[in-house]
Amino acid sequence: MILLLFVSTIWASDVCQNHSQLNDSQLSLKAKINDKLAKASHLVSIAQSADGVLLKLTEDKSPILLSWLETNKLTSAPEETIAQEWRKYYFDQFILGQYPTPKPEINATVEAVFKEISEWSNDSLKKLKRDALFLQAKTDFIKYLESLTFEENLKKKITQKIKDIKLQKFKQLKGSPYQNNPRQFLDLSLELDVLSQTLFIGPHINTLENEATLYALIIYQMTKSIDPCQWSLNSKEDNPFTPLLDCLKNQERLKLKLSDDSTLEKLISLKKLSPDQVTKLKNHPYCYSNFDQGDTFQKAEINLAFSHWLTAEIVAQSSFVSQNFYSSPCREIASSSHTLKTVVPMTYASHPKIKTIWKSKDEIYCSLKH
Repeated sequence: MILLLFVSTIWASDVCQNHSQLNDSQLSLKAKINDKLAKASHLVSIAQSADGVLLKLTEDKSPILLSWLETNKLTSAPEETIAQEWRKYYFDQFILGQYPTPKPEINATVEAVFKEISEWSNDSLKKLKRDALFLQAKTDFIKYLESLTFEENLKKKITQKIKDIKLQKFKQLKGSPYQNNPRQFLDLSLELDVLSQTLFIGPHINTLENEATLYALIIYQMTKSIDPCQWSLNSKEDNPFTPLLDCLKNQERLKLKLSDDSTLEKLISLKKLSPDQVTKLKNHPYCYSNFDQGDTFQKAEINLAFSHWLTAEIVAQSSFVSQNFYSSPCREIASSSHTLKTVVPMTYASHPKIKTIWKSKDEIYCSLKH
């Protein structure tokens, strides 16, 4: 049963005010990673490839090269400086940006660099605490789900999705979700790959402010395995969270953007979508982001609202709920749309227990009574 609880006329518009910036540890790690990548661009396999391309562009008096020199204010720089800056640019744009490359020796070099970066997060003591938090988060998540009054077969199905999630440190780019986008891994703290039900650990895992933030982040990533998109893809039964989704969608204060297929027929006529994509788009409107065509489709923001709502519910019942238990979502939305800046803070700030701790007030809360 979903109830709308009208609590206050004061909105929680400033919940993220003190948590939207990177902390000192994160800034330091980003600088360390950038320095590592800069040095990697001078490794033999990468430098030889970059220098060969630079020589060819120079001989051809390429306008592309001239434009790059002007943009980076290098037109009068010494040849050595140009070569060094070009190697860094080439590594970022033409190796990491178009990875994997056709050259095994370059791929092997990149794998070694990323393996070293990933090892920075494998402090033995922090690893023990991290593993313990993962088990605690999974236990608390399952306990919460088992307390719900869903039909037993649905409850078992949802609970099993959480039980199946495993935690894994970085092994290699090849075969991982980051194989075609290595740079994404460099900004990662923790992320769930829903296809393999694996929580991948990134280099930023140890830069989170406290254990409470890590605990909440683990819960948040786990929720993605049962969000509206995943449910529609993997289940034929009605989603037992539908009343909650309806409540979230109907909140004027949240102003969630729903999926919009107004341009679908045009894209079909232009043959910009495969028949399989068309079928899945029509059958799974919650999953529009899986078939993103730039800004063609409006992604359904209900997935994000659902995940943060469920995170708030579980964290609120744990020993980790605190004033600063979760700063990560605030940083995630710092450069996002106005809508997301409203959705995320309000999802947490309107929870009865969290709002008391955060000293925030909001007027509407979707409550799943069980």
